[in-house]
Amino acid sequence: RLYIAVAMGVGSCAAFRRLLAVSLGAWLLLQQPLRTAWLSGPGSRPRLRPSSNARTGLTRISLRAVPLPRVAGGDLIEPRLERESLQPLEEFDIGMPVKQEIEDITALMRECFDRIFVEKQVKEESLGPFGGFARYINQINDARETSDIAKGLGFRLDLSLQFPSLRRPTKTDETVAIVARQKGGGPLVAYMELCMLVSDGRRPEDDTDSPARNGESRQPYLSNLCVTTPFRRRGLGRALLELAEDIVSFIWKEERIYLHIDKYEPSRNLYESAGYVEVSPTGSDGVTHMFKELSPLEEELYDDDDEVDEEDEEDAMGDGQPLALGPGKEQEDEEDEEDVVVASP
Repeated sequence: RLYIAVAMGVGSCAAFRRLLAVSLGAWLLLQQPLRTAWLSGPGSRPRLRPSSNARTGLTRISLRAVPLPRVAGGDLIEPRLERESLQPLEEFDIGMPVKQEIEDITALMRECFDRIFVEKQVKEESLGPFGGFARYINQINDARETSDIAKGLGFRLDLSLQFPSLRRPTKTDETVAIVARQKGGGPLVAYMELCMLVSDGRRPEDDTDSPARNGESRQPYLSNLCVTTPFRRRGLGRALLELAEDIVSFIWKEERIYLHIDKYEPSRNLYESAGYVEVSPTGSDGVTHMFKELSPLEEELYDDDDEVDEEDEEDAMGDGQPLALGPGKEQEDEEDEEDVVVASP
């Protein structure tokens, strides 16, 4: 900022401006985030390993996701996967993520939420004679935001990474996550999260410990539903949405599910067609709080004989491989399916 202020004061001195530009460029080059960004090529975004670029092919590999039948509560949801409406899931392995997949999930979220990050970018014209540096400033910010997404995932998924379970989280900062990958250890293609959040309009990135505004209770909340570009318009996003509703109904035994959606039209079309309605008018930022009343439980699929007692649940959780680890808005209608996402990353 000091460099820029001095430059504006002696703007008539072309030689000084060139010297200043070289000095500023040298200083920026020493910053690790920018070096990382430059290594991925001029004008490109910082890449995560393994690299992911939906336009040139899928490279995100998910080899160790825990299959749903192997996690606590998975036996209750497995029969639901046979329904016709969930047939789009049949060509994928559906399970819960493990620690090794955090980078792949981060890359998928960056891809699907890219429009949100683009809105935050610095414009060249806003920097005047130093507009050429906007690209590098944006790359630094992109690297930081990508790191924040990965850290947030690690924090929210901490317990489920160690003990995979579809059971309702007991704490606000805990999340149940689902991944979809091509069969046989293929690329990661879709992801979503479920948590319990006070239904007063707050979002996961807000202060989750503050009191409810009007005495609202914690309710199931869907976030970060996303599908990679090559697999959109196949009904995968809609099927995952229905799977999330099944988990809430048949395992959590709740009757409502909430989410936030931005102004992206395909996302709104998906949720409205699935029966979601507005909780309150759309805010000035274009984000809408929505919810859906879920169908009553089907007794033949959820009765006392199907429940897992505490001892069985502990055994099921123990079967999962112990792992140590510890800001969204969706999409995809059969016609519009763009597969966006639900809560800010």
